[in-house]
Amino acid sequence: MKLLILHHHSREGGVNRIISSQIESLLSAAPGIDITLLTGEIPLVGGIHPKNVNMELFPPIFYMEKAGKASCHNLLDSIMRRLSVPALSEDTVIHVHNASLGKNPVLTYALYLLARKGARIFNHCHDFADDGRPENMSFLSDVIEGTFSEKLSDVLYPSFSNIFYGVLNSRDYSFLKAKLPESSALFLLPNPVHFHRNFPDAGRKAELRDIFSRLTGADMSKKLVTYPVRAIRRKNIGEFVLLAALFGDTANFQITLDPLNENERENYLEWKEFSDINGLNVIFGMGRVMKFQDILLITDFCATTSVKEGFGMAFLEPWLFRLPVVGRRIDYVTNDFINEGIVLDRLYDKLEIPSENGPVDFPHLSREEQMAFIKRISNDASVRDSFFGKNRFLKDLFKTVPPELIEKNRRKVMMNYSVESYGEKLYEIYKRMLDGVPGTFPAAS
Repeated sequence: MKLLILHHHSREGGVNRIISSQIESLLSAAPGIDITLLTGEIPLVGGIHPKNVNMELFPPIFYMEKAGKASCHNLLDSIMRRLSVPALSEDTVIHVHNASLGKNPVLTYALYLLARKGARIFNHCHDFADDGRPENMSFLSDVIEGTFSEKLSDVLYPSFSNIFYGVLNSRDYSFLKAKLPESSALFLLPNPVHFHRNFPDAGRKAELRDIFSRLTGADMSKKLVTYPVRAIRRKNIGEFVLLAALFGDTANFQITLDPLNENERENYLEWKEFSDINGLNVIFGMGRVMKFQDILLITDFCATTSVKEGFGMAFLEPWLFRLPVVGRRIDYVTNDFINEGIVLDRLYDKLEIPSENGPVDFPHLSREEQMAFIKRISNDASVRDSFFGKNRFLKDLFKTVPPELIEKNRRKVMMNYSVESYGEKLYEIYKRMLDGVPGTFPAAS
């Protein structure tokens, strides 16, 4: 079996972490598999560089700028030459990540044409253009309907028997199932979570805490609350800063990674400057200086304030480091985890902020309104007391979590989201594709 994995780039980030896990798990489950990673960009610094696979730079599948018809046709020709027979053998499966997201509409169309010709394609959907991304949908329509004169609804999610689909959670399963014929092969494929087996001794932890303190100036007699994400808008960074304003007397707060996208940097820098000017205990970007595992080893709580997730790794991975997770609940993500027996009882549904029109959930405020409220709560004890009164669950947010609950959740994550079982599921799907076996596996409730 030959596997061709496609993604727009190999930068560090959520999708590429999954690609790394995909490769690792498959090499374990099927040692003889021949894997090529085809990527539109290989960054000069950082990024993923998986071992024991062929890694090929192919710029035509990188993010696409708006272009004229001639340029789109030339790009299509380049992609089709690389991905068509005889470039691909009979035993090849193409596993493409986010083919329908709209970052490169010509690639979306090329994959449709390949599927129509019989290529076996697994479309791994982490996100959807037609789920709150109107700019992506407009771009797809301009290229697919405007340039290639095809119906977008036919191209976005082809229903040929040789194209299979994978989604990350039950909400996305229902979302995509409604768009596909009943006979389509749709798989619920939760992301795997890496289990770190080699934990350092107490001496090494003390050394790491000392390093962190020297690099940041943080008072390590306080708890350390880590938000292990890249600080983009949907991560709701202002709410994390609000928590720092509320609990800064007893804890330091940190967000691990800066945004890579230039469109995200302005919002990030505004919050960074605001936190610095107002003396809030928020540390930004230590993921550039220290290893992710080392940061979590000196952390006391992990927090998430995100308002939208594809899978929700931040709700699971910390438990493997014996770290409780606190913060904002996302029902369509967390319900899957709770159904697996994972206890997530330190999550809240909303943070009520008083306004002229009644209580408003914090993310619904503008950035300026959020900053103004954080200033008020930092400088006026009565405002602070009133806020705690309306959001009573906050007082126990960072209360010690029983060790037996932490250990229970850790075991549940290891049992249900292991890298090993992920590779076995993928390999079974690929075999079904090559054998021409339709249907859904594993079934989603």
